[in-house]
Amino acid sequence: YFVIGSDHLQTLDRWIDYKSLLKDYPLIVMHRKGFLSKEQAEKKYQNLQHTFIYVDFYMDVSASKIRSDFQSYQDDLDQDILAYIQKHQLYQGDH
Repeated sequence: YFVIGSDHLQTLDRWIDYKSLLKDYPLIVMHRKGFLSKEQAEKKYQNLQHTFIYVDFYMDVSASKIRSDFQSYQDDLDQDILAYIQKHQLYQGDH
């Protein structure tokens, strides 16, 4: 599986090898307000083999926000994810 926000699904067709990604991995799409709806995404990718699993997501958080202000979002992260980020020193100096 590959998890992606609907904000990135909107521009996925600009990614390198996106057709292979769509074909080889079911995508879990975190629907975010203001971006492609389920219907719009299905129409956009209707001619390509794909599997989308849609999840409504109502938190106003994204990987970009976490990278830009990691300290402020630590309480919103699962403890295992937080431990992984800290262990591998991710997001240090990403501003």
